[in-house]
Amino acid sequence: RYATSTRRLEALVRAARCATALPDFPKVVELTGRVASGTAAVDASAKATDETPYVAEALVLQGEALKELARFDEAILVFERAGRMPVSDALRYRAEVSRADCLFAMGANDAKCYRAALESYRALLQGEKLTPSARLGLSFKIARTYEKLRRFDEAAETYYTHVVLAYWNGVRPDAGDDAARRDGTARAFFARAAFSLADYYEARGESRQAARVLDYLVAARVPSADEAKRRILRLKEKGGFR
Repeated sequence: RYATSTRRLEALVRAARCATALPDFPKVVELTGRVASGTAAVDASAKATDETPYVAEALVLQGEALKELARFDEAILVFERAGRMPVSDALRYRAEVSRADCLFAMGANDAKCYRAALESYRALLQGEKLTPSARLGLSFKIARTYEKLRRFDEAAETYYTHVVLAYWNGVRPDAGDDAARRDGTARAFFARAAFSLADYYEARGESRQAARVLDYLVAARVPSADEAKRRILRLKEKGGFR
């Protein structure tokens, strides 16, 4: 009986992964709902069973689909349920980050959610097993949340020190500059942080400082380097460097 149950859950989770890739988020919610509402899910949530990995992944997939459908309140509850299960550190981290992302999305209607997201991102950043790109990603999200809370100086400091310079200097002592630059996710956060920082300086009338930040993108030869070059040229043509 248990083997049959496990095979059934595995098939449903595999189908949910395929629906996610399409993407067909309503289908993901329907498939994972069948996993999460089953009898096996009750036991798997309370203790580690053969079904636990499938139920936990189904919950995370369901939460991610609900998030894409802007059903943030529901997604948060699902992520919290997954996080309480006896799951791997990687899956728990995935659930907790997604939960914080939902809080951030809800912040547009309630600033308390931005503050809750900020607290969650900060707590996650304390993890000892984070990859370099994960640290960059969390730091970027912290800076972005500071922006939403209109704490612009703190946002700029975080973008510069914990994303732009962290990427440029190699993220961690044993990673090395080249290791960080080979990571596409880290590279994306680096570029987004640099453009956000350039926006900040340009809005303050500090065109020269904005150009200096964009120079990092050009020197790093990231995919957005050409866009950075065009913006630097525009800043120079605009004049008023100080």
